[in-house]
This record gives sequence, structure tokens and C-alpha cells, in this order.
Amino acid sequence: MMNGVKAVAKKYNEVSLILRIVAGLVIGAVLALAVPGAGWVGELGSLFVGALKGIAPVLVFVIVASALAQGSSKLDRRFGTVIWLYMLTTFLAAAIASVTSFMFPVSVVLADAAQSDVVPQGLGEVLSTLLTNFVANPISALMSGNYIGILFWACMFGLAMKNIGSDTTKKFLADTADAVSQVVRWIINLAPFGIMGLVYTNVAGNGLAIFTQYGKLLALLVGTMLFMAFIVSPFIMFLYLRCNPYPLVFRCLKESGLTAFFTRSSAANIPVNMALCEKLGLDKDMYSVSIPLGATINMDGAAITITIMTLAAANTLGIPVTLPAAIVLSAMSALGACGASGVAGGSLLLIPMACSLFGISNDIAMQVVGVGFIIGVVQDSVETALNSAGDVEFAATAEYHQWRKEGKPLPESTQTEIVENGIRYLVDFENGQKTGFFLDQKYNRLAMQRICKGKRVLDCFTHTGSFALNAAKGGAAGVLGVDASELGVAQAAQNAALNGMSDRVRFACRDVFELLPELERKGEKFDLVILDPPAFTKSRASVKKAV
Repeated sequence: MMNGVKAVAKKYNEVSLILRIVAGLVIGAVLALAVPGAGWVGELGSLFVGALKGIAPVLVFVIVASALAQGSSKLDRRFGTVIWLYMLTTFLAAAIASVTSFMFPVSVVLADAAQSDVVPQGLGEVLSTLLTNFVANPISALMSGNYIGILFWACMFGLAMKNIGSDTTKKFLADTADAVSQVVRWIINLAPFGIMGLVYTNVAGNGLAIFTQYGKLLALLVGTMLFMAFIVSPFIMFLYLRCNPYPLVFRCLKESGLTAFFTRSSAANIPVNMALCEKLGLDKDMYSVSIPLGATINMDGAAITITIMTLAAANTLGIPVTLPAAIVLSAMSALGACGASGVAGGSLLLIPMACSLFGISNDIAMQVVGVGFIIGVVQDSVETALNSAGDVEFAATAEYHQWRKEGKPLPESTQTEIVENGIRYLVDFENGQKTGFFLDQKYNRLAMQRICKGKRVLDCFTHTGSFALNAAKGGAAGVLGVDASELGVAQAAQNAALNGMSDRVRFACRDVFELLPELERKGEKFDLVILDPPAFTKSRASVKKAV
């Protein structure tokens, strides 16, 4: 019985996560149309979102605190670049929403007003709430998912531990961060079942009725968000990276945006985004702070929603909007959107604040909010997908911009994924050594899976980590891969993350001939050492020099 379960789990894990998610999406839609009364299917979605929301605050706290406690956190100019990109694109999103609203003016049929206990009365109140969140009770911040407060207290705790914590305590913090990260990987691995439940709930509960009464408004909202996602954001990324940004854009939309579309929560998508950053080879010290921060202040979709819904209200009431007023509205929407995560109801309940700019009463504004809740099943999904994918896009842009300045090659542009011996690899055909992957060693690598169980393994000249990953797949207790190539080591780390092995395999960018004596002096012991060096001589004439 157990062997059968293990075999099924093995086959499941060998299939690409994206393919599994697409399968879950299709199955969920089919079940919703075929058996709309099967409520248990929808519960899978609730459990998935609940698990992500539950673990995300803990993940952010322990990762940030651990990074600072080890003294490794490097919040340098890259962090300033990330914040600048978050704020710039949020303002541009609001400005573009103003332009599209002038080009394609829409009005709305006002129905019942939405009900809310707390409606922000002005920009000052929104910003006050945002600042108050910094010093909220840390336990309360963890329980409520207040990421501004979580980041603040994690930084305070990490800096304190850096100065007074013992090495044992710091190691415990690092091990805790690794353990929580592993739990996140388990949850994300079950995403196909969660997506199936979320799609089932949406299709069974809403059908296509949403597109009839508010089709034009919804088309304007979604169209503007797609324009931002596929034109404006990539253009800004191009200005910083000077290369084709679309491979990165499509990957972020596929691996982050798709999940966010169905969870409809930037906070719930933080673990997904952190896993994607790891695959992209980004600095953990940076993205552990910038990704949660992005979930709070990178609100392109929210800025678009606030601006378009406000101008739709003005059009409905026949209120003329001048260009200066539209600019002020864009700035107000951008700043207000940054506080959307701290307001119950998110971007929709910031509409009355923006409407006040044109003298629109709170009663009318809340009716517009009511319309927003009606179309929210699509609007909020696309908004969250845009926001969440942008968090990773601009964190990666800031990091890669720094790489470019330092002369390091950028990843992704020439990479292709392959599978060998049940292990997935990203192979760089242009920048990699020779063809980027040595196929002649396939069966030698497979042999590692049979002889490494429970052993400590040292893989010298690891290249992109193929022998190291096969050792880990074979059950090695721990693997250290060493190579002098920065590009090779970065690729190896990406491959380890791609296969969920980052907790068992680590890589060092070192000269093997310098590292081996150093390991000997430290008394490091390995049960198995893999030596697959490059050719030291290409001809008889250079043999003496090679020896």
C-alpha cells in the first residue's frame, strides 16, 4: 500500500508544477459545470489559501530575523531601487488609468451601497493607518497578516539577536527559517488541488453573469491592467536591464500571477513569490524583505481600480474632470493604493476617498463600491495577479541591474529546461560551458543515486550541480558542490531550488585546489568525494604545465 502511494507521489512530483496547476484549473472548471453541488471541492481552495495565509507571516518574520541575526543582510542600493520601482509603477498605473478612462469613458448603473464598518475618510487617514501598522503589537501583526508591522519587528528582533545572540541561537534561527521554508514548499506542491477548488468555487458561484451588466467597466479595468502588465512594466524593466524583459515577465506571470489570480491575496502569494525569487537566483537577504514590502506598497492594480472606478462615478454624475484634477487623482490613488493592504476591503473601500476629490457624496461613492464588489471576482483576481507578479519582476530588475553593473551575465534569456534521471535542470546553451550540459555522464550521475544514501558528499567541479543533485536525490545526508564559475554556481543553486533540494544541497563558488586544503585544516570529513574536473590539457605540448 505504502509503496503504491510513494509511486504515485513520485510520478506527481516529476510533472512540472505549472502543468499540474493547469490540470487543476481545467478539472475545477469541468467539475463546477458538471456537479455544481459538490461543495467539498471548493473546500480544497479554502484550505490552500488558508494554509498560505497562515504560514506567510511566520515565513517573513523568521527569514528576515534570521538574515539580520547572521549579519548577512545587505539592504544596499538595490533595496532603494526596488522601492523606487514599486512607487514609480504604482503612480504610472494610476496615470495610465486616467488616460484610458478619458479615451474610453464609462458610466455605471448604481445599485445598493456596499456596507462597511470603517471607510477611510481621506488620504491622511490612510497614511496614518499605514504608519500605525509599523508599531502594531508584534503578535497581533503576525495574527492579522500586517506585513509592515511584521517587517518592522522582524528587523528589530534580528538586529538585537545579531548583537547579543550566541552562535547556537543564531544557528537555531537559521534552522527555523529553513524548516518554515520547507513547509512552504510542501504547501506550494499541493497548489494544483487548491487551484482546482478555487476555480470550482468561482465558476459554480458566478458563472458568466458578471460579464453582461458591467461588461464595459470590467473590460476597461482588465484592459488597463493588461496594458500595464505587458507594455508599461516591461518597458521600465528594459530601461534598467537593456535586454528583452519578456522571458522574465512571462515567467513571473506564469509562476506568480497565475496562483495570485486564484488566491486573490498578495499576502497569501508571498511564499510563492519567495520560492520564485530563489529559482531566479536572487539574493535571499534582499527578497526576504522586498517581497513582503511589495505585497504592501506595490499596488499597480489597486491604483488602476481606484482611478477608473472614481472617474466612472464622475462620468455617471456628469462631473467634468480636468487634466490637473486627473493628475492629482493619480497621485492620490497611488498613495492610497500603498495603504490598500491595511484597509478592510482593500482598494475598493478607498474609492470614497478618491471620490471626495470631486465632491461626490459618500452615499454615492459607496454605491460605486457596491458595483466593485459585484465585478470583484474578475477585477480583484486580475488586480492581485498584476500586483504579485510585479513584486517579483521589480525585485529581480533591481538585482539584475546591479549584476549588469558588475559585469555578471543575466540569467534566463538562453535557458531551457530539461529532465534527466528524474531531475529537472535549467540549461544555458549560450553562456554555459560547451553545450551547457554534459550528456555523456548520464549513467555516472544515475549511479550516484544508488550509492549516496545517508552519506556526506563533496562534489568538486560541480558545474551546474548535476552530480550533487543526483546524490541528493539518492538520499545523501548533505551535499556540498564547489565550482570556480559564478555562473555555474548560480545555475546550480537554481537547479537545486527547481527540484526542492535547497535544504540538502549547498554550493560554494571557490577554486577547488584552494578549498580542499582549507577543508582538511578545518577537519571536514566526507563519505564520498566526486571529482569530474575540466580538461587540464588540450595537447601533448601542454602536458607538463597541466601536471
